[in-house]
Amino acid sequence: MFPDAMSSRLKRGVKLWWLTLTMIAGLTLSLTGWAQQDNIDAARAAEASARAEFRKKNYIEAAEGFAAAFKLDPKGNTKFNEAQAWRKAGMDGPAADAFEEAVTFGGLGDTLESRANEALTELRAKLGRLVVKEPVGAQVTVAHADQRVIPARIHLEPGEYDVVVRFENGKTETQTVTMVAGETRDLAFEAPLEFDAEPGPVPVPKTTEGGPNTGLVIAGWTCAGLGAGALIAMGALGGLTLSKVSQYDDTGNTDPELFDEATTLKTTTNVLVGVGGGLAALGATLLIIGYVATDDGGEAESLYFEPTADGFRLRF
Repeated sequence: MFPDAMSSRLKRGVKLWWLTLTMIAGLTLSLTGWAQQDNIDAARAAEASARAEFRKKNYIEAAEGFAAAFKLDPKGNTKFNEAQAWRKAGMDGPAADAFEEAVTFGGLGDTLESRANEALTELRAKLGRLVVKEPVGAQVTVAHADQRVIPARIHLEPGEYDVVVRFENGKTETQTVTMVAGETRDLAFEAPLEFDAEPGPVPVPKTTEGGPNTGLVIAGWTCAGLGAGALIAMGALGGLTLSKVSQYDDTGNTDPELFDEATTLKTTTNVLVGVGGGLAALGATLLIIGYVATDDGGEAESLYFEPTADGFRLRF
């Protein structure tokens, strides 16, 4: 059986552990909620300002305000209002883009969706529709559409346009297209291939006096990595140990299987503490020696593993 005092301390540790996790989770959710509420409040303010500009017949300012509100708190109704403002401003291309996005986004309701589709049909009769399909994730700029993320659908007045695509690596490419009213033009760009620079002459390694001993450095990093892994495993097993102790306490300290499991986990955790700490210390020692220790001739010392009756012996 666990001594009551030890069992009580471990149980308090488990409770403290879960309380800490709960507080962290609660704080994260609270911060997320506050950020979302800030966006909603900013969107409402932008939409109210846009409505005021619309009443003043400042339609371009109104459309830009509705667009800003949509970015902060996306709603189909907001995008529909943006489309109406662009159309009032006499800018059919942006209006058609916004009507299409409002319908695609959804949430308009039957009446507004019907009105949006009717307006879109009227506008498409006198506009060309450019669909840029590839490369996905790149940005396209043409006419009123500035750095739209591909895939993108853009409505344009009939005529000739330079379509500029900026690839993810920063390079750009331009294609010229001719738009015709009532027609859809599909366009795709091919992402440029990445070529490695031509290899230069292979440098000849130089042996510098007092340089690091590669063998010691590799062994040091290996030991340090193994030690870190053991300590990470120790942390995981430590948490599992506390959980088993808590379960054992909940049975009134009467379940022998839980007791054996907790004891085994505790022993394994203690072993990992020793192994991890020892490997980490050995790794640090080897790294120090590997980087700074040389013999009198300037050649770094060597590391040897020799078999012994008990296992292996480390010799410099």
